Amino acid sequence: MFAMFTPAGNAAVAAIVEMAIERCYSYTNLEKALYKLAEIECFAEASDTAVRECAFVALRESFETDVETYKKNVEFWRKANFVF
Repeated sequence: MFAMFTPAGNAAVAAIVEMAIERCYSYTNLEKALYKLAEIECFAEASDTAVRECAFVALRESFETDVETYKKNVEFWRKANFVF
């Protein structure tokens, strides 16, 4: 699912991705959360390129399939003066 070595790792990344969607995270914030997870020894691979790419794809797909979430995210980042 997210290229982690264990089911527990995939579940941890899935929870982070769900949180990222709900909280309107940018790719940068999602990446920071994955690096934080990787600080835990049993989840060290969370910072690997393959894991990050899978998480980024999941975040992007959530915006593509859920137009309302996408609009909410765009509006959030515009209010934060983020340039698209």
